[in-house]
Amino acid sequence: MSLPRPLPIALCAALFVACSTSTNKPGPPPECPSCQSATTIGGVESSGGGVGGGSNGTGGEGQGGGETATVSGNVVVINSPAFDTAAAYAKAAVVYGEDPSGKELSQPYNGTSFSIDGVATGDTWFLVEPNDTTDTAFPTYSLQRVADDKLTLPLLDEQVLSEIALDAGVTLSSSQAQVVIRVTDSKNNPLEGITAASAGAGLILYDFGPASYSVQNKATADRGMIVILNQTSASITLTDTAAHVYHVDVRAEAGSATFLDLTL
Repeated sequence: MSLPRPLPIALCAALFVACSTSTNKPGPPPECPSCQSATTIGGVESSGGGVGGGSNGTGGEGQGGGETATVSGNVVVINSPAFDTAAAYAKAAVVYGEDPSGKELSQPYNGTSFSIDGVATGDTWFLVEPNDTTDTAFPTYSLQRVADDKLTLPLLDEQVLSEIALDAGVTLSSSQAQVVIRVTDSKNNPLEGITAASAGAGLILYDFGPASYSVQNKATADRGMIVILNQTSASITLTDTAAHVYHVDVRAEAGSATFLDLTL
């Protein structure tokens, strides 16, 4: 099935004009109990020439300004190198979210659905961790807009990322993290010309063609995709064609993956 697109997330709910005060909203993703030690995480800041627009969908401090919701939904495994199709995940897992104070919340996923009470509204991090530690799906972080709609939370498939790594001449490391970022505009159109940098990146790949990636490309192409293999740092810097710079922080836990839909 086609992967449902989440509501646009304006760079973790923080997009600011040049010279504006930086922010660290929303708060950190929940920790992954089965993963190895984690790096510090945060939100997103932006800077650079020109006007970058302004949006923050959370209101107040923390993820949702103190408001909460009951979140329910299902889990899928993204099963194509284009990261645009997925299959229902029918195995047991644990879904983690956070309340407005940053307290970790968790509930089981029974192979069909999950439901968590008291989750912070607005842009909130989630983690899906398969119960089966031999499963080929990575424990996967994603940032979701919590409103009234049910959520479809993604898992990234190890085989898909391994094939991308193999084509690039590297091997995935179980002691490092994997990060996939899809960058779009406010109308969900993929953004070309986005570059990424990170001191902790093993290898940064950009999309080309319908489902391929290359280290030779120096910016996103018509799918707006960035794949960062064997990541050890929480800090990633994105730069657009107008020289706006966006500082994106993720959780880079060993053996985990992050899938981010970012709207610039």
